[in-house]
Amino acid sequence: MITYQTILRKLRPGVAEIEIAGKVVDAALLAAEPYRIVSDTLSAGSGIIQIAEHSYRIERESRISIIALGKAAPSMISAAMNKLGEKVEHGLCICKHYLENEKFPGSIKMITGDHPIPGENSLNAGNAIRD
Repeated sequence: MITYQTILRKLRPGVAEIEIAGKVVDAALLAAEPYRIVSDTLSAGSGIIQIAEHSYRIERESRISIIALGKAAPSMISAAMNKLGEKVEHGLCICKHYLENEKFPGSIKMITGDHPIPGENSLNAGNAIRD
């Protein structure tokens, strides 16, 4: 795999170019950080949930289900839980690997899927979404 470090070594840039490249990479990583993206685009309050430019009216007793898929699923679920709190009735977090320290409330079910080739875990995850 080619990384920006490999390219920089071949180009033999000066210190200023390396600093600029580092800032570009840092900005790209921050822009793609799933927790931050969900936190910045999701809000709830006064009977309305806002997701980016879309608003959804919710009743006081409404409960929400959330689903997150892929590598970023744990971060996305965590951000959504921080924004929505007790409004979340249940949710699914489906990804290939989990870290030991990733803990979610009992209302969030962690499911391991298969990747890149679908298998039995993927079928189970799909059934959980359907149910």
